[in-house]
Amino acid sequence: MKNIEEIINRIHLGKWEEVMPQIPDNSVDIVITSPPYNVSLGVGNKLKKDAYDTYEDNMPYEDYLNWMDKLYTECYRVLKTSGRICVNIGDIANGSTPTHADFTIRLRDKHKFIPMTTIVWNKQQIGCSTSWGSYQSPSCPSFPTQFEFIIVMAKETTKHEGDKNDITVGGKEFQRNSRALWSFPPETRMMAEYGHPACVDSQTECLTIDGWKKYNQIKIGDMVASLNMETGLMEWNKNLYTTVYNHDGVSINVNGRHIDMILSPVHRCVVKKDNNYIIKLAKDLCRRDKIPCSANWNVEKLRATRLTNINKDIAYLAGFFLGDGHYKKDKNGKVYNIVIDQSLTANGDKVKTIRNYLINVGAEFKENTRHRIHAYDKTKSSYQVSFCIKGKIRDEIMKLCQYPLKKVPLLYLYWEDNILESFLNGMVDADGHKRGNNKSNLIITQKDNDVLDCFQAIGVRLGYDAFLNRSDGTVGDTGYVELTKKQHKLLRNARSSLLNNKNYNGIMWCPYVENNGTFLARRNGRVFITGNCFPEELPRRLIQQLTYKNDVVLDPFSGAATTCTVAKQLGRKYIGIEMSEKYYKTSLKRLSLTPNTITNVDEKGNEIVTAEWMN
Repeated sequence: MKNIEEIINRIHLGKWEEVMPQIPDNSVDIVITSPPYNVSLGVGNKLKKDAYDTYEDNMPYEDYLNWMDKLYTECYRVLKTSGRICVNIGDIANGSTPTHADFTIRLRDKHKFIPMTTIVWNKQQIGCSTSWGSYQSPSCPSFPTQFEFIIVMAKETTKHEGDKNDITVGGKEFQRNSRALWSFPPETRMMAEYGHPACVDSQTECLTIDGWKKYNQIKIGDMVASLNMETGLMEWNKNLYTTVYNHDGVSINVNGRHIDMILSPVHRCVVKKDNNYIIKLAKDLCRRDKIPCSANWNVEKLRATRLTNINKDIAYLAGFFLGDGHYKKDKNGKVYNIVIDQSLTANGDKVKTIRNYLINVGAEFKENTRHRIHAYDKTKSSYQVSFCIKGKIRDEIMKLCQYPLKKVPLLYLYWEDNILESFLNGMVDADGHKRGNNKSNLIITQKDNDVLDCFQAIGVRLGYDAFLNRSDGTVGDTGYVELTKKQHKLLRNARSSLLNNKNYNGIMWCPYVENNGTFLARRNGRVFITGNCFPEELPRRLIQQLTYKNDVVLDPFSGAATTCTVAKQLGRKYIGIEMSEKYYKTSLKRLSLTPNTITNVDEKGNEIVTAEWMN
């Protein structure tokens, strides 16, 4: 038997029968494992799944239960008083052999564990949907299942004491996890083998309710723009956590004028096919595929977050002020007017529009017109109108534009559609133009890249495709954003495919967005809708719900180190045991690429995340 410090934070190659006796008594806080299901996954199995290279998964059922009894005896020994054991298992033969019930009875009666709960895990998929038995007949029907069970028990007492400062689950997540019906997809074989395959490169950003964010800016709980593939509508959904790791190998590159992506080969891409959306791995994309870039938003879900206390006409004036306005201050630096300028000669219709909006909102304003001689051609001149605004409307516009700054308003993506559209039109009328047969293409030019970022986000929020070309920051240089009603982009131009395989060495990352499994992204100003990785959700929920930071987590059937990876991310110590050399090597690679991400909660129960992005 070894000292616990020699055991923890390692994956041990070997059978649990060989490694478990080395673990000291009363040294582990939780066992989380999914044992072999004893469903003939050995060499030559008909399901074509990976065979165990040191274990034939086809014991007589009673021998299988006796073998698991020996494991449970060891688990009881190594667990501390109040330690927990969580066993994920499915019933064999489409439920006709109640494995989870047999495990439950033996754990309780033979090994004296105290039952806490049995969680039903809806995996949202059926592995073999054609195993119907006697099809369309009551003779001997079969019932393929899409759920498994997680048996949760405790040693000696169900109360696990710890420091409240080491709790790492937020209030809403605790309530969700406490319901013993969990619905989320399982980790895929490819994800287990590659680590975290569903990822984009470090220059890719995602759209949150607070604007565009990169991997080192996005936080747990941020609301992310996400496509519901069933309804075809965009929604705001919570980022549950963020995966970040180093990638060194082949990537799938897509580069065209209006699309730019660098993806890991097994990234889950959203592809539009006919009027539906499907998932394709990046390595399987072809030049005829259509990548969605915009969609309408779910109006019902938006209503819960909308802000309606903003006047639509004032929103237009604020948008115009951002483009063609300035503050007028007295000698003490106090603003006494805000001024919106416009050329009467070139844009008489816009002058009328501004005047009408000011009258509609009851603004106190003066209208000054002056004659200007062209600076370089003295034979040319024009008339310039300045609207000098004071009083209540001045104060409201200043507040919206974040005085003393001159920036896009806070929380603008929460605004009602008609208010946001009015603000957008004000920005376009001030610093852009409309083109196309029906004037549906909107363009804004600006030196301020922050304003361009916000304009692009507004366009996306209103269902436009938005293409951004940034200002390089040099004197006189301007960038622009173009909004169109385009909803997808082909992976080819007129001559060739835009797909290329290249080597990429750098950070890959992915938010895990709840519910839809998709997020809206941009790279180099080009917007696209894509999928996120399937989560390591099972061990994450169990670890956060049942342990404290620095607790010891043991998985006797470590596989690709999913449980250990999550334990490391959440600031726990881990012990993994894996009998397959193939998965042992995968585990070492996966853990070496996993950042130490510490999740905690503040006084209000909000989750806080800090992370070492690079190992």
